[in-house]
Amino acid sequence: LERLERERKTMIADIAHELRTPLTIVQGQIDSMRYGVIPTDDEALSKLNQQTELLSRLVKDLRTLSLADAQQLRLERQSTDIVTLLRQVVESFQEEARECGVTLSVELPSPDALFLNLDPERMMQVFINLLSNALRHT
Repeated sequence: LERLERERKTMIADIAHELRTPLTIVQGQIDSMRYGVIPTDDEALSKLNQQTELLSRLVKDLRTLSLADAQQLRLERQSTDIVTLLRQVVESFQEEARECGVTLSVELPSPDALFLNLDPERMMQVFINLLSNALRHT
């Protein structure tokens, strides 16, 4: 029980850190725009949008964790093209990968489509977590 409680406290601290970083970036960019330090243009707004998408993903992941912890997480299985799903996730990480000096590509020995009975949202979370962790630790 003590180990589980330590792990829970560590997880909460990690989540707080993961939320604090993009929030700090968003707040700094907004303040810089308000005071005219950086222009309010498409590039600046795009960066803000990326950070808010990251925040949304983190909050959604936190909700998923709480549902799993309460044993209320449900899988919505359906026939899904896993190749397309994987390509979508890889595409969403291209800019982050470039910033890390990494080239991401999907090279599969199988056909262009492979349909499996799975929960596409949960599978996407798995791919996102794997790529996010890989880039973070590269």
